Amino acid sequence: SYIENYQYNIFNSETDKSCTEAFQLFDQDMAALEQDTKKLIDDTFDDLKNAESAFDLYTNFDNLIDQAEIKSAMKAKYINILKRFIHEVENYEQIFKANKDNPPISKAKSETAGKIAWARQLYVKMKRPISKIFQGKDKFFQNTETKDEKLITEKELADIFLRVARQLREYELKIFEDWKKNCLDHFMGYLRLFVLKKNGKNYEVNFENKLKLMIRDTKFLDLYGFSDIPPNIINIAHQETQLAKYCNILNLM
Repeated sequence: SYIENYQYNIFNSETDKSCTEAFQLFDQDMAALEQDTKKLIDDTFDDLKNAESAFDLYTNFDNLIDQAEIKSAMKAKYINILKRFIHEVENYEQIFKANKDNPPISKAKSETAGKIAWARQLYVKMKRPISKIFQGKDKFFQNTETKDEKLITEKELADIFLRVARQLREYELKIFEDWKKNCLDHFMGYLRLFVLKKNGKNYEVNFENKLKLMIRDTKFLDLYGFSDIPPNIINIAHQETQLAKYCNILNLM
């Protein structure tokens, strides 16, 4: 307002002192505004619950920032956001290590399917927000020293993310290989069972429950991209609807 409402001719040397005072007042107000903005940035970032929210806010500020002081403050916030991501990935690693032997499993899934679903969910939760970091180049880092700190911190984040991702993948593969070995050991035995078994005076359909579970797991693992499932088990899984129909017919008889 000091500049917009200035009533004298700024090119007139007689009003030089008045003009200088107006610009000084303007500069003071701008400095105060920058300080208020930096405080707002600090308070807002401190109140955010997770690194993803902080990063989203940071990118929203991207197109609004012009002043050098605020740019410098935002650089520091970006480094802080990266460190938040590192801390969150470390938390995911602790959750994995604490629960991998007995993870929370929904009632709709077997132990094999449930463990893999739990590990896959951890991975997705960890990956989704971090992928935002590496999708585009940051515009604020022209200063070499700050840029070096950014690159070091980003590398640290990438390293720990890959470390935890490898643990989750190895966990999935171990569960799958144990399941596959169990299938190969017992699958043919289930198929050799008699179609009917006698229970007292009655006959019952002899469809082994463990074979049913094997079929359920096969469909789940196939959906999750495990390509090394034994072909015989895949074939039986594809015939599940027909097998269930035969069992119903036999039960009616």
